[in-house]
Amino acid sequence: MRILMIAHIGETLGHLIRGLAIADELTNYGQNVEFATSREDEYLSLSNHIYKNYKIRWRFSHNSCNPGVPTSDYLDKVLETNISILNLLNEIQTDLIIGLPGIFTSQVARKLKIPHISILHGPYLSPIIFLENASELESIVLEFARKIFIGGCVDIIYKNLSNKIGVPKITYNEYLHTEKIFVPQFGLPIEKLPNIHIANFIRASFGPKINFNKLNLESSCYITFGTGNPCDITNIIKIARKVFKQVIVTTGNISLRNKFNGVIIKPFISSSSLVGKISAVISHGGIGTVGTFTEYKTPQIIIPTEIDQATMAIFAKRLGIAEHLGLDSWAENPRLGRHLPKFEENRLEALLQNLKSKQINSIKIESNGAKEIASFITRTFEGKKQLIGTVIKLS
Repeated sequence: MRILMIAHIGETLGHLIRGLAIADELTNYGQNVEFATSREDEYLSLSNHIYKNYKIRWRFSHNSCNPGVPTSDYLDKVLETNISILNLLNEIQTDLIIGLPGIFTSQVARKLKIPHISILHGPYLSPIIFLENASELESIVLEFARKIFIGGCVDIIYKNLSNKIGVPKITYNEYLHTEKIFVPQFGLPIEKLPNIHIANFIRASFGPKINFNKLNLESSCYITFGTGNPCDITNIIKIARKVFKQVIVTTGNISLRNKFNGVIIKPFISSSSLVGKISAVISHGGIGTVGTFTEYKTPQIIIPTEIDQATMAIFAKRLGIAEHLGLDSWAENPRLGRHLPKFEENRLEALLQNLKSKQINSIKIESNGAKEIASFITRTFEGKKQLIGTVIKLS
């Protein structure tokens, strides 16, 4: 089967990293996987396999739109992307499209009658998430996310795409109830629908594997705020260093204001270098980070910097796999974009002291979601091929 994975590379690489994990598993099952992204091929070298990449125009971020009514410039950029994808799909043949996340590629696939799968999590599913006894804080976060998709920005984009390039008319509510969707987020409390399949978290990490064998990581804390987060985490490092003998930090593309003794700083580190070895993790709450360390029952603190991680903070806290800090401050002025919420520094220090030698969850969680998704897709396709072959023989 020839599969095209259309991965949105916006301000961060999260969608691509999850896509590569799924692509590797699909390749292991013998599928022919290709990518379409807005970048050149260098990011595809993160994988153990070599993938062909078709460059498409994608000059907008999901995190930079106006939640209510998108600007005309934003609408034009989404339209440009869909025209670029439409032109590509008219040039190449593919049996299946996997969209990461897929909310703005599904309409084109429907127009061309190409099977399409979306990989969604957290805020994208907010309209069908239902929390029992939701607190006021939880309700504020989820309602903000819902308004972006239902009757807001996304519904307006769908209408504009239909009017401009003749893709099928659809609303986001219809999309959620008719799209084939995989959700690599264990324990997400969503409405049970036949088109939505819940999988385990995906083991996903970005960066080189580093040998820490000479260091005693049992008394270490790992701090990461993703691949493209602009927030200054200097104070977080300072507080963590008060509690732990050693702190390991990935900074992405930002520079720290200070240098610290007992702190190892790298732009990127593969999580596989650290999982099962460190005492605690402080992060923005990216699904790849949370899911990867959850498998090893590593205590985590989430300080959310955007709506994606604000929803993760809620679900992770309820599931018992992480504590959160600063969510109340974030919810006082919920908005798209990335910003570090205010929090009490002594509260972070107290949380770290409490989590220093504690496994916070007793649930057995495996982060093999990429394999689950690849297996399901392969089995489904093989079944269809056998059915088609039987029909041909009978005719």
